[in-house]
Amino acid sequence: MNLFFDKEKNLLVKMETRGKNPMAGGEEFTATTLYEDYNKVDGIMVAHKVTVKRDDKMFVESTITGMLNGKVVEKVNVPGARTATGLPNGRYLVASQNNQRAYKIDRTGKIVWEVEASGPTVQASRR
Repeated sequence: MNLFFDKEKNLLVKMETRGKNPMAGGEEFTATTLYEDYNKVDGIMVAHKVTVKRDDKMFVESTITGMLNGKVVEKVNVPGARTATGLPNGRYLVASQNNQRAYKIDRTGKIVWEVEASGPTVQASRR
């Protein structure tokens, strides 16, 4: 893992990691996460835009767009996603019709669980 910080502001701006894609036979990939648009939330600097790329291809983009009833509202852009559901632990359950799979992502866009489907996946639900 490589971490890159803004020297003047001491804020994380980029993270590079290596991973294996279980849906592609364990094929390795490089994940690059970019942290942008920092603003204070309850006195702590928080990146309001997080972009994740796999091998330089867009994978997930998440943007905090505002507050609703005192809670942060996020915009999460997941290519190929058909539906997405917020989970109590702050993660998202995503059904990807194009990629024929369901997966959970954390708030940084990292996949923390996934399962391949036998056909287009239009909805996933938590049991």
